[in-house]
Amino acid sequence: EDAKCYSAADHDMIRQTIIDAYGSFDEFDKLIKGTLNDSLRSFQGHGFSGSRVGTVLQNGVEIDKWGISLEQLLDLQKHIEWDWHSGKYTLVKTVYEVVQRYVKPMTMGTGMGYAMMLNKSRPLQVTSVVSVTWGCLFNEVVQILEALKPKPNSPMFIDFLALDQNAPDLWLNEMCKECGSLAGFLLQDSKVNEFMVLHTEDVPVFSRGWNLMDFHVAMKNKASIKHGGTPGVLHYVRDTVHTEDAKCYSAADHDMIRQTIIDAYGSFDEFDKLIKGTLNDSLRSFQGHGFSGSRVGTVLQNGVEIDKWGISLEQLLDLQKHIEWDWHSGKYTLVKTVYEVVQRYVKPMTMGTGMGYAMMLNKSRPLQVTSVVSVTWGCLFNEVVQILEALKPKPNSPMFIDFLALDQNAPDLWLNEMCKECGSLAGFLLQDSKVNEFMVLHTEDVPVFSRGWNLMDFHVAMKNKASIKHGGTPGVLHYVRDTVHTEDAKCYS
Repeated sequence: EDAKCYSAADHDMIRQTIIDAYGSFDEFDKLIKGTLNDSLRSFQGHGFSGSRVGTVLQNGVEIDKWGISLEQLLDLQKHIEWDWHSGKYTLVKTVYEVVQRYVKPMTMGTGMGYAMMLNKSRPLQVTSVVSVTWGCLFNEVVQILEALKPKPNSPMFIDFLALDQNAPDLWLNEMCKECGSLAGFLLQDSKVNEFMVLHTEDVPVFSRGWNLMDFHVAMKNKASIKHGGTPGVLHYVRDTVHTEDAKCYSAADHDMIRQTIIDAYGSFDEFDKLIKGTLNDSLRSFQGHGFSGSRVGTVLQNGVEIDKWGISLEQLLDLQKHIEWDWHSGKYTLVKTVYEVVQRYVKPMTMGTGMGYAMMLNKSRPLQVTSVVSVTWGCLFNEVVQILEALKPKPNSPMFIDFLALDQNAPDLWLNEMCKECGSLAGFLLQDSKVNEFMVLHTEDVPVFSRGWNLMDFHVAMKNKASIKHGGTPGVLHYVRDTVHTEDAKCYS
């Protein structure tokens, strides 16, 4: 009876039609409610009991057993790094893209999420709940989870892998709204004792109301809370968290969550203090990963600091010879990007060493870096080697080349973050008086000066009076010189 129309004439006509047909608006309301009940009963065919917080099933198994192991997550990462659609190695995919291009097609028609599809014969009991946003990079999610080191035999509930992405999973969230979303529902189970919050630069987790509810339920149920992300991101979250500003799509949800927080903690300021305390706990844990705890700390491989992770030109040429013969196919290969070289050669060769390729070669006698090389991973590896040969590094001038210096099997995003204040790793190294040369490699693929952090590297090189050399074909260098416009440079953050 309260329904409105823009036109008074329409309003009167519709009102009279309803009264003529049903006798009253109350009778019309009853008919509408009957059809809604029919639709609600249909939820039982999707594994719902019919109550708002009910029994949710996949393959006859309840939601608390939709776990996935870290090993299975790493296997998925390997699978999607090689893109079966294009027959090429892929660079960047968000969680959303991974769901659309891989998870949905792989689980189509099964009535299960990816985790249950893998484990249907022996479902994994969830012990950890992971909170992650779909806008961040999938590889970053995996790296952060590797770094958090979930306990052995501690399967995780990760929504985009647990839910059936080919079914209306918004129903699942609705079913558990009263408990603070699915994470909140699971965290009330005594077997689920760990809550991992993944932070990236893309979407602030605590800007979303339901994430506050997840955190509240984790606190209420005394779950172990771990924050994952680079030290810089965690510092930023800790210093800027202001949960009172969190938003919900629904005004009713917003008001309910707001009241829940105030009732439980007295004020948002007190809630913020608790969150900051858990972030400080996680930041202290970085000391066990070779970091001093400050934003720019001491980073070690094999007990050796980053300024001695050098590689010589001769060692680079030896690597080129090794990979020109492809041991996988038994053939000589022609074209490989730096990214492909890392995935197919560097990572397998250094697996389990805890070192980058350069340190693995030189662990008995590490090479002091004197030159820093700036290169993009999209260019051809052979082109990188050719340009460096042409630049003729000084004899006994080991180079820091990120894809060969960093441990590619470890969460190297942390290393980049640790040195952000100095202009990335290159900027960090260029502040060392022993590092006196900066070589910028230009190809046709990615304009170096289109990226903000490359500008910072160049700035730090200039500031520290390093010798700067640009490498590339004359045509490419002319083009860069004639078109450089650094004001257009972009950063992810």
